[in-house]
Amino acid sequence: DDAAHPDAAAFRSLQVQATIALTPWAVFANWANLAVAGWTFRDGVDQRLLLLWVAATAIYSAAGLPAWRRWRRGQWPAQVSRRTISRASRHAAILALLWAVPVALIYPDAALDHRPLVVGITIGMICAGGFALFPLPGAAMGYVAILSVGLASAFFRTGEQSQVLSASLLVGYAGIVVATVLTSSRQLGGRLTAEAESTRQKRLVDMLLDDFH
Repeated sequence: DDAAHPDAAAFRSLQVQATIALTPWAVFANWANLAVAGWTFRDGVDQRLLLLWVAATAIYSAAGLPAWRRWRRGQWPAQVSRRTISRASRHAAILALLWAVPVALIYPDAALDHRPLVVGITIGMICAGGFALFPLPGAAMGYVAILSVGLASAFFRTGEQSQVLSASLLVGYAGIVVATVLTSSRQLGGRLTAEAESTRQKRLVDMLLDDFH
């Protein structure tokens, strides 16, 4: 994102729109994971804290729905500032924290038959969230990093050799997700640049034709 580029603000808007389009799916995924996690740990942790976490995460994960409704109605601005990108990155980071902290705290003491569920949910969110946020690489990398650190911390806190090995593997998997995010983001940027240049050339041709007539 080059702020000096004449189309930078328009590019930022298209980046955000590409992410906003997936908002309902992201909300559904978060709510489904919350339902499964809440039900699984209903007897294993303080129920008041569990309900507070479920409610806070459910509400915060749905914070992007108003923006999605504006986008669906065609009311999303054609240009946005860098502040909009920063807000999106901050939202992704906070949502990741809402998941990562409980994982790091609960996993070491969780029943052995519950651990695979925690790992599956977290890995799924790392991959799905990273890919969904790829138009905003800063937000995607922050999201992936926070969730990965949370799960790796959970592995290390068990003190078990097999879990420490899992943490090492997690670093590699997270690296693959980040590399995919960066590649996809560059490809999207190239496509948007090509489309902007094509539009500019068409306008120039139309102006020349108008002058000719």
